[in-house]
Amino acid sequence: MRTTVDLPDPLYRKAKAAAGERGIKLRELFAESLERFLRDEYESPAPEFRPPLTSPPKVTPSELAAYPDASALRRAFPNGYRIVGPLIPAEETAPEIRADRVAEEAARMDQEELEDHGRAR
Repeated sequence: MRTTVDLPDPLYRKAKAAAGERGIKLRELFAESLERFLRDEYESPAPEFRPPLTSPPKVTPSELAAYPDASALRRAFPNGYRIVGPLIPAEETAPEIRADRVAEEAARMDQEELEDHGRAR
């Protein structure tokens, strides 16, 4: 298909020189460049997650509940967030577990659950 495009003179000269260096016609350079742009802009997979350089903000599960969906969360926290506090609220009668004994208590609860169900790992 034929089309007309107005380009600034310096850009046209650079493009013409680049095409000449590659031994191709200017129209081929434009077609390749446009294809690359469209592929990179519209067909490439989502960018790889890179951890932020600074610590992400801390958010409680109840604060997260205010966002209707994942895209709203991504808009609110583009560099991610860190969930703090319990994900599932404990019953009021649940015993408190000291922070330095969480792993030990989790292992005890796993063992208790296995014994209750008569299974061994």
